[in-house]
Amino acid sequence: MLYICNVIAIVPGSLVAPGAAFRLPPWAGWLGAAMFLCLLLGALIPLRVWRRKQKDTAVLRGLERGPGREPGERNDREDLIFNVTRGVSATTGESFFQELGRYLARATGCCFALIAANHEQEGAPGLCTLAVCLDGRPCPNFHYNPIGTPCEPVLSGQCCICPKNAWKVYTICDQVRAHLLMESYVGTPLLDSAGQVMGLLAVCHRAPLQDGAEAASLLRIFSARAAAELERRRAERHQLELEKQVLHAQKLESLGLLAGGIAHDFNNLLAALLGNLNLAQVLLPPDAPAQAHLEAAEKIIVRATDLTGQMLAYSGKGRFVVRPLDLNHLLKEMTHLLGVSIAKKISIDFDLAAPLPAIVADPAQLQQVILNLVTNAADAIGDQVGNILIKTEAEDVDRHALEQGFPGQGLQPGSFVALSVKDTGCGMGPEVLSRIFDPFFTTKEKGRGLGLSATLGILRGHQAGMTVRSAVGVGTTFRLAFPAVEACPEEPGKAGGARAVLPKARVLIVDDEAIIRDTTRGMLDNLGLSVAVAVDGWDAVEKVRQDPAIDLVILDLTMPRMDGREAFHLIRHFHPGLPVILSSGFHEQDTIQGLLECGLAGFLQKPYTLQSLKAKIGEVLVGLAGKP
Repeated sequence: MLYICNVIAIVPGSLVAPGAAFRLPPWAGWLGAAMFLCLLLGALIPLRVWRRKQKDTAVLRGLERGPGREPGERNDREDLIFNVTRGVSATTGESFFQELGRYLARATGCCFALIAANHEQEGAPGLCTLAVCLDGRPCPNFHYNPIGTPCEPVLSGQCCICPKNAWKVYTICDQVRAHLLMESYVGTPLLDSAGQVMGLLAVCHRAPLQDGAEAASLLRIFSARAAAELERRRAERHQLELEKQVLHAQKLESLGLLAGGIAHDFNNLLAALLGNLNLAQVLLPPDAPAQAHLEAAEKIIVRATDLTGQMLAYSGKGRFVVRPLDLNHLLKEMTHLLGVSIAKKISIDFDLAAPLPAIVADPAQLQQVILNLVTNAADAIGDQVGNILIKTEAEDVDRHALEQGFPGQGLQPGSFVALSVKDTGCGMGPEVLSRIFDPFFTTKEKGRGLGLSATLGILRGHQAGMTVRSAVGVGTTFRLAFPAVEACPEEPGKAGGARAVLPKARVLIVDDEAIIRDTTRGMLDNLGLSVAVAVDGWDAVEKVRQDPAIDLVILDLTMPRMDGREAFHLIRHFHPGLPVILSSGFHEQDTIQGLLECGLAGFLQKPYTLQSLKAKIGEVLVGLAGKP
C-alpha cells in the first residue's frame, strides 16, 4: 500500500497539490481489502486441495493394502487347486491318494489329513484309510471304527464341521490321538455316481479353525476327485472279478468235458465187464466156489460205477430223473440221515420258509448235494462244538442281482428257491476258496476231491446256481438257487415189476462199441430173446426198414455218422409203434425229456446189470402188450 501511495505522489499531474496533506480516497481501502482477500483465498484453496489429496491417497493406500492381499491369497489357492488337478491326475497306484492328502493339508492349512474308504474287517463295518498325512509327511494306513467319532455323521452323507474343542465333543480314535490332540475337524463324504457313501475325506488341526465353512468348500472340491478315483478303482475290481469268474467257469467247463468223456469211455468198459460177469454168474451153479469171487468183483464194479457217476455229475451229464418236488419236504425226510452223518457235538438247525414254490429236480441227486454240503460243513467244524444252519426261502431275482450274486453261471431272472447251508467252522482263505470246485482238489486226508465238483455239475444239470462266502475263523455259507416252477410237487410213482419170464421178442442192439454189442447180445441170448445188431444210427434205420420182425430197439445215444437222437426220430417216422430204449453213459436231461415227449419207451444208464436189463425190457414189453 505504501508503494502505491508513493507512486501516486510522484505521478505528474497528481490529484493533490505540492505541499498539501496526503489523503487516500475512499475507494482505495476497499480495493486493498479486496486484494488481500484474493491473496488469502489463493493460499487457502491449494492447502485444502492438498489435504483432500492426502486423505484420498491414504484411503487408496488402505484399500490397496486390504483387498490387494485377498486376491493374492485367492490366486495362491487357485494355483494350488490347479496343481492338484494337474499333478495328482498324473499319479497312479497308491501314490494318488497320498499326493491328494498332501495337497489337501496344504490347501486347508491343517496339520493332519486323511482319506478313508468303507471296509469290513472280520465281519465288522469300519473305515480303512487310503492316505494319511501329518505335517506334510505320509503316515501308515490303519483301520478304525467310526462309531462315536466325528467321521460317523460324515458316513451318513453329511458334512461335519467342528471348529474347536473337537477332542471334547467326539471320541477320537487311537491312531489319531497318537499323532495330535485334535482341536478342530472338518470332514466331507465321498459319494459315488449313485449318491452312495464310499468313504470320507477329513482334515484336523491342533488349533481352532477360523473359517470352517471355507475349509469345507475346499474339501468338497477334493472329495469329488477322490470319489471319482475310488469309483473307478471299484469298477476295475468288479470287472476283474467278473473276468476271473468267466475264466473259472470256462476252466470248469473244459474240465467237465474232459471228465465226461473219460467217464463215458469207462462206463462202456464197465458195462462190458459187468455184463460178462453177470453171464458168468448165471452160467455157473449157485453153489460154485467162484460165485463168491464174482460177487466181490461185481461190488468193485459198482463202486467204480459210482466214481464215474460223480465224474458225470461234475460234467453236468449225470443221470437225472427229475420231477416237481417240495424242497422243504425233501429236507424233512433227510433230517435223520443228516443227523447220523455228523458228530454229536454239532447241531443242525432248520429255518424253512413256508409256503415254498416247487422246483424241478432229481430227488436222489439233490439229496447227494445236500449231504455233501452238510458233511463238508461238519468237517470244517471238526472236533469242536459247532452249528450248521440249513435255510430255505423264495425270492424274485433280477438280472443285476444275478450278475452280482451268481456271476457267469447263466441264470435267467425270475423266481428262485434258495437253499443255504451255513456253518461255524474254520472257514477258508482266498487261495483255497478259488480251488474248491476243481476236480481232485481236497484239503482232507482221505478225500478224493470230487464231492463239490460233482455238486457243481449236478446244479449245472438242474440249471441252478451256487455262490460261496467264507472267511478264516468265521465260517462258510453255501447258497444254492433253483428256478421255481408253478407245477405242484408230485409223489414218486411206484415202478412196475418185471415179469419173471419175458415174452418172445426180437431186439435190435445199436452201439458203435463192439464190446458193448457182443456183451449185450450174450445177455439177451441168456434171456431167451432173438437179437440183431447195428453199428450206428444209420445202420439201425436201415435194419428197421428191412426187418419188420424187430419188436424192440436198444439205442446208444452217442455214435458217429448218426447219433441216437436222429436215429430215434427216423425210426419213429418209418415205424411209429416200435418201442425204443435209449442207452448211454451220459444222461442229458434236456435230450431225454424231449425224446420222452416224442414216445421214447425208456432209458438205460450204462453200465447196467443183467437184472436191470431184464426189468427194463419186461416193463416196456408188458406196457406194449397192455395197449389196445
